Amino acid sequence: MLGKILQRKQYADRTTKTDHDHCAFCWTTFSATIPGCVTEGYCTLDDYHWTCEECYADFNGKFGWQID
Repeated sequence: MLGKILQRKQYADRTTKTDHDHCAFCWTTFSATIPGCVTEGYCTLDDYHWTCEECYADFNGKFGWQID
């Protein structure tokens, strides 16, 4: 994840065809269909790696992410 370009995105708007993903750091679940899950966060441009708000704030400086 070092130096990756991330975008803030609703999980429902992803391009991958799964019903959930996990934060790359804390394993929080992202889903648009599973109740109680996070529905918005930061992801790589290919929608493969997701990061929750808290981990984005904690690790942004260390990893040098850029926002698209």
